[in-house]
Amino acid sequence: KVKKETADTMQLRFDKHLLAKLGDIPLSKIDVRDVELTLRPLVNEGKLETVKRLSTFINEVMRYAFIRRIIPFNHLADISKLFPSPNVRHSPTIPCKELPDFLETLSNANIRPLTRLLILWQLHTMTRPKEAATARWD
Repeated sequence: KVKKETADTMQLRFDKHLLAKLGDIPLSKIDVRDVELTLRPLVNEGKLETVKRLSTFINEVMRYAFIRRIIPFNHLADISKLFPSPNVRHSPTIPCKELPDFLETLSNANIRPLTRLLILWQLHTMTRPKEAATARWD
């Protein structure tokens, strides 16, 4: 199941980047070149994560169209391979010498108290964000 916020964000991206340029073309006529020309500006802007998500989404649309026999073949099955993969940057660490500045910035940050406390709790317990967010009191 997809959260409403995630679905809304994807719909906005889909409307803005794909439907705006490809919406008048029948699914059976959309080819790799159309999608490549549509997404290339995003690649040039460095929005590789957006390109990856849109490539996945349009492939899913085309897979569905193929399964429903709307199109005879999914020409976009490997569309994501045309574009560079986004650089994955896992949660970086804070060097010990930068921790005092971080804590001062955190204490003055304009954030909800619960968010501040969660960050402090994570620092004390060394939990990952998902573990912290799903932790139970018991």
